[in-house]
Amino acid sequence: MKRIICILLALLTVAALFASCGKKEGEEKTGIKEVTFKEDDVKLFEGFSYAPTGEGTAAIVGFQSHDMKDIQIPDRIGSYQITTIAKGAFENNDKIRRVRFPRFLTTIEEGAFKGSTIYGAIMVYSDKLATIGKDAFRDCPELVQLDIPASVESYGSKCFAGCPNLVSVCFRGDNVTADNSVFEGSNTSFRIQTYEPNSAVQKFAEENGYEVGILPRSGS
Repeated sequence: MKRIICILLALLTVAALFASCGKKEGEEKTGIKEVTFKEDDVKLFEGFSYAPTGEGTAAIVGFQSHDMKDIQIPDRIGSYQITTIAKGAFENNDKIRRVRFPRFLTTIEEGAFKGSTIYGAIMVYSDKLATIGKDAFRDCPELVQLDIPASVESYGSKCFAGCPNLVSVCFRGDNVTADNSVFEGSNTSFRIQTYEPNSAVQKFAEENGYEVGILPRSGS
């Protein structure tokens, strides 16, 4: 009887290990969870719809652009730091052109700017940005240039896919954890630029057939 109990306990332990491993793998593939908020929590501020996501943090969930083309997403709204651009927040927006992102931003969720007319994505000041979600800038026909901060760790599949006018992508860090779907269907002759020679960014560019340029650091 003791032998049977030991065997059962061992099997349960192995099953639990497999379950936890599977969960970890799924988390790595999908990135962090999307923010959740109640519809009643959504408020307006100068054309932006936002909702609290935690103590002192909020997400931009929509934007009424009117005639505004160049916009700056606020660093704060009231006592909230803007840390997230929520799923589909600017999707199919046909007014926006240049967008400056907030400095406390950590996450751009799935499809946040998909199908929009964004021309320039100014992310360089968002040095806490860690995740750019799946399809975040997919099918943006006017997108020309990207300047990605060194803090970005996770790129969702096809996050910059289908951007036929893309000319330049600058990775400010020395690493890029992305697969070749990231730029699928975009302009095949755009240049990837990096400040770090012999880095993972240069390797990624060469392996995927993109032109690569090494930028000089200021003062060098």
